[in-house]
Amino acid sequence: MIILFLGVMSASVAHAESYKFVTKWGSYGNGAGQFHYPRAIVATSSGYIYVADSGNNRVQEFNSNGKFINQWSSTNDVSLGSVNGVAIDSSGDVYVADTNNRIVKFDKNGNFITKFGSYGSGNVQFKNARDICLDSSGNIYVADTGNNRIQKLDNNGNYLVQWGSYGSSNGQFKNPIDVALDSLDNVYVADKDNHCIKKFDSNGNYLMQFGNSGNGDGQFNNIISVFVDSSGNIYVSDRGNTRIQKFDSDGNYLTHWGSYGTNDGQFKNPEDIGVDSSGNVYVADADNNRIQKFAPVYPPVTNFVSNVTTGYAPLAVKFTDTSTGTPFSWTWNFGDGTFSTVKNPTHTYSKAGKYTVKLTATNEGGNSTAAKTNYITVKTTTVKPVAIFSASPTSGKAPLKVTFTDKSTGSPTKWKWNFGDGSKSFLQNPSHKYSKAGKYTVSLTVKNDKGSNTVTKTNYLTVVAKPVAAFSASPTSGKAPLKVTFTDKSTGSPTKWKWNFGDGTTSAKQNPIHKYSKAGKYKVTLTVANAAGINTVTKTNYITVIAKPAAAFSASPTSGKAPLKVTFSDKSTGTPTKWKWTFGDGSKSFLQNPTHKYSKAGKYKVILTVTNTAGSNTVTKTNYITVVAKPVAAFSASPTSGKAPLKVTFSDKSTGTPTKWKWNFGDGATSIKQNPVHKYSNVGSYTVKLTVTNAAGSNTKTISNYIILKSK
Repeated sequence: MIILFLGVMSASVAHAESYKFVTKWGSYGNGAGQFHYPRAIVATSSGYIYVADSGNNRVQEFNSNGKFINQWSSTNDVSLGSVNGVAIDSSGDVYVADTNNRIVKFDKNGNFITKFGSYGSGNVQFKNARDICLDSSGNIYVADTGNNRIQKLDNNGNYLVQWGSYGSSNGQFKNPIDVALDSLDNVYVADKDNHCIKKFDSNGNYLMQFGNSGNGDGQFNNIISVFVDSSGNIYVSDRGNTRIQKFDSDGNYLTHWGSYGTNDGQFKNPEDIGVDSSGNVYVADADNNRIQKFAPVYPPVTNFVSNVTTGYAPLAVKFTDTSTGTPFSWTWNFGDGTFSTVKNPTHTYSKAGKYTVKLTATNEGGNSTAAKTNYITVKTTTVKPVAIFSASPTSGKAPLKVTFTDKSTGSPTKWKWNFGDGSKSFLQNPSHKYSKAGKYTVSLTVKNDKGSNTVTKTNYLTVVAKPVAAFSASPTSGKAPLKVTFTDKSTGSPTKWKWNFGDGTTSAKQNPIHKYSKAGKYKVTLTVANAAGINTVTKTNYITVIAKPAAAFSASPTSGKAPLKVTFSDKSTGTPTKWKWTFGDGSKSFLQNPTHKYSKAGKYKVILTVTNTAGSNTVTKTNYITVVAKPVAAFSASPTSGKAPLKVTFSDKSTGTPTKWKWNFGDGATSIKQNPVHKYSNVGSYTVKLTVTNAAGSNTKTISNYIILKSK
């Protein structure tokens, strides 16, 4: 069964990009060849498979087809916990990482040799020693998952070096769950919760990483193991996505296979991967309590032969597929525009010529193509030739390189080209460069021993230079609505025009007429184009459209004490060209934005009249400017005498336009009203004081003994 087919592979590709199911073994139990959650797997170069049978606290050995051979478990010297990882050295000794946070070493016959490690964070201490592997010198690398580090020990368990801490930086980990080595002893770590594979040298120096969280190609969800084969290909058990992914030595994605389930090629928690020297992949399918074996499938090596390779038209050729790799489909390209999917087709060539033949063969591993250039030569009897040709391109910007192709019939033996610019060629299919813009007539004369023939194509080639945009308009100013005629003056033979009239409208005509409806100054842009390129010219404020103006203005300040300097600002619309200001004090100005000084207090009416060629308009603002002087306080009261209690009405008589008032009634009471009413309760004489204020200053008036209250 084929698990996956991806992409097109040439015959030279070395990596398999698909895998097929070969066999499986195992079931739930504790007998020989049965498993209780197989967690780790090792495939040795001698063809033996070692499985960490975690729940049964043992390691089992099989041949490459799943036949049980041996097992390692607890002895009188050591009691194994659940087995997390297993490694085999060159002598056949077996190293086991178990849940007792230690490494246990057995010889190849199952005899206990030594053990080392304990729970903790010190050297040769572990918090969940999740996996182990051995380098070419026999040094041991331990995925110390709970401590978020890798420890390196010698083969006797002596500490050498460590690296890693909790985090997401280059040299940090979040649950390093598995460790593997390549042939150069570079270290690969499955960084589970960072969703990536990290690569280090044998001393822990960071080299590179790849992968991130997700379910796409090259992404991971709950990485559980990593393995590197002898060619440097990297295999990752992507447990959360229930698949195996394969990468090249640089971390570039190659392929994947697997899905969730119990069928062949499906997984339930694929815990670990082993690869033998033939490239077969072994997967510890933990929750299915089995081992599955997959074999790489390579594309075919495509080749073919034919019964004849030369002859006269019509020529029947029988093609024979000689490809290796057991292809099951074929696509032939006979080089004359025809195709076939028959394995061994016969094809008839009708016309003289040399034909390149291609065959693409496909098998379950992919496809590859073999091409034989000018493989079939078809000849014809000699007749007087008929000149025919084509060229590409036939137009473009200078300098223009043109390839000419002879299409003549009758098998000419000589060719004479005249390119129209004084140049010639005697090649069959020449290339020629035209340096100057223009239209060129091309002729071809062909000859053989039966005679000659000439074909001429007038103005066949057009060579253009980049255009230069230019234009004029008439009129360029006037009152709305204004109809303007635009005239293209561009050089360089443009073929396309785009006008932008500055009012939101455009045109693609060469010489458009446009009507402007609103007053304003308009920027006009013309872009011209031909095959050689484009060019743009812009004329800012080129068109002036005027309407009768509408007068408007502002001033600052509009009030204050004398003398008051006021700046007037024209806010008129419609583009006036003349201004006339009347300031209300007998003064005038013809500036657009004048400044005027008011010397005397008062309220002033301001008038602005604006004018352009379309007419005039006036705006008047009455009492717009208020100029104040310092006030003079004065007041009266009624009555000024009487029996207690006495209600008195006070009247402000001040001059100078005060804006604030403060009364003191002489009995301790005050008011800020302009004309207050006050009630006196006690017999006596009262002095009244009024202070008035405006922007120019303040003044006080005092009348002594002004209010007199008598007894009843």
